[in-house]
Amino acid sequence: MSGGKKSIAAANASSIKYRAGSTTMLSIRYLLPRIIVAVFVVVTVIDCLTLAAGLGKVSGIREIKDYKVRVLYKDGRSAWYNQDYYPVLNAGDTITYYLMVPEDMNPDNYSLCFYQYHSVISVRVDGKAIYEWGIDERQNNRMYGDEYCMVPMSEYNAGKAVTVAVKQMEGSNSNHRTYFALVPQDQVRWYPLNGNRLYFVIYGAIFSFAVIAIVLLVVLSFMSKAPLLPGLYLFIFAADASAWQLSSKRLFYVLFANTQICSISEYVTLYSCLVPLFLFLGEEHTDIRMRRIYRGAASVLGAIFAVVMTLHLTGIRHLVWFESTIYTAEVISIVLTMLSEIVISRDGRTEHMRVIRYGYLAAGVLAIIQKVFLTASSILPPNRFTILLSRSDMISVSIIVMLCDFGFILVQGLVRSSIKLEEEKQAEYMAYHDLLTGMHNRAYCERAMDEITIENAYAIFFFDVDHLKMANDRYGHEIGDMLICATARMISMAAGGIDAFAGRWGGDEFIMVLRDINKLSLVSRRLDEGVKAVNESGIFEFDFSVSCGTAMHFPGEEEDISAVRILADKRMYENKALHHASRV
Repeated sequence: MSGGKKSIAAANASSIKYRAGSTTMLSIRYLLPRIIVAVFVVVTVIDCLTLAAGLGKVSGIREIKDYKVRVLYKDGRSAWYNQDYYPVLNAGDTITYYLMVPEDMNPDNYSLCFYQYHSVISVRVDGKAIYEWGIDERQNNRMYGDEYCMVPMSEYNAGKAVTVAVKQMEGSNSNHRTYFALVPQDQVRWYPLNGNRLYFVIYGAIFSFAVIAIVLLVVLSFMSKAPLLPGLYLFIFAADASAWQLSSKRLFYVLFANTQICSISEYVTLYSCLVPLFLFLGEEHTDIRMRRIYRGAASVLGAIFAVVMTLHLTGIRHLVWFESTIYTAEVISIVLTMLSEIVISRDGRTEHMRVIRYGYLAAGVLAIIQKVFLTASSILPPNRFTILLSRSDMISVSIIVMLCDFGFILVQGLVRSSIKLEEEKQAEYMAYHDLLTGMHNRAYCERAMDEITIENAYAIFFFDVDHLKMANDRYGHEIGDMLICATARMISMAAGGIDAFAGRWGGDEFIMVLRDINKLSLVSRRLDEGVKAVNESGIFEFDFSVSCGTAMHFPGEEEDISAVRILADKRMYENKALHHASRV
């Protein structure tokens, strides 16, 4: 009974495999907190090591670390600070940096590089202006946001005093802490990579993958005529969030030459990134109340973003002007949705929603920690600890945790879909195949025969295994099963490569339908050769033979396929009787 044992064992193995897969899925709720903690620890450690070891530095850079800062507030007050600490500024405030170009270097092939936010900038050497930025843009209502300034220097600037006056024109509570560096001219474009290569690799990879996934999902949506909204929203959020992180670290200046795109992309992506996130969470929730909350939050933020971009593009207001409004709206929406997840949502009963909820709440907590760090760094006296707090990047960690969590959900969904597809294939296979022989069964043959009409020409072979009862009684059912399997292989080989199908009709009976009657002689020859090959193999202690009856149908004849099959069956029994009589 070897053939039957193998088939049944395979079916049992498949069943065991699926049960094991279900057990793996059930263990996710225990693994998820560990995954989130592991991602948090790994990214934080790498971030700290990057800062401590100075990884990602561009060669040839000479940082100017000793300078003083004077802040002139719009109300007329002024104050002096050192380079380690100075307050945030509002529109109308002016901050002036006083620094010296080193005497022991020739700055002819260098540029003075630094960063600022939405300001008018003037750089002077010994009172002479050598660089001005933002005046024309301000007059044309095209004030830039996140500015990367590259001031060409000359050999005459060596050992000279340089003043950098920065007047903030838009926004409030802006951090103007920056680093001044003399960068070789051929390295100026790559200067934003200094200390940020890890972020460039991580978020560049996320952004690229997300954009490719968005394109593929859009194509698949058109092909299937069914929008794949959850996945589309998720990857739009991934692209938006990674673009925000790249642009906030001025890494867009490495990728693009268009200054306006690089300077405002941080605000465009920040203002819009929560919209696809909330739409994704709304799609994933089954609780109708949570769906409404997330969709409502996405609608409000989307409407605000649309108004802001309209005012910006029409030149009425620069988008930086709305920074505090957007921040407030986003913080309120995050807090409200987090509270809703804790108080209102009942989707936590399902494993899928527990994973999403924990990931979102963990990311929200990390974002709140970042806000606490920044607030503490602006309140506490300046020291190494407050500087470290101001340089912490829990937002990046929270985004990575959330993307890993949602990516985990995506992979889990793909695994479940794959298992479901395999189960469907297995069920379909078992519905239309005989477990002992692996051939098609009677259900498949009847379905295939229903597609044949009286206008078709075809031939039906009906088979019956000889000596089966004797084999079972004398040698055991294992030999009987081997006899059935040998017959199945012989018939399958005879039907191979031609327009025909064959199957086990039931018990010791088999059927073959030949749709190309010109191959009738070929099939007959293959059957004879198959019987001969089995007998020559010596696997049985008796002669192997199969009784067969054949009936043909030609176009225009009135008999349907059922009548033709009955005729073939009748002729098979007549031939079997003759075989039996000849043996007697």
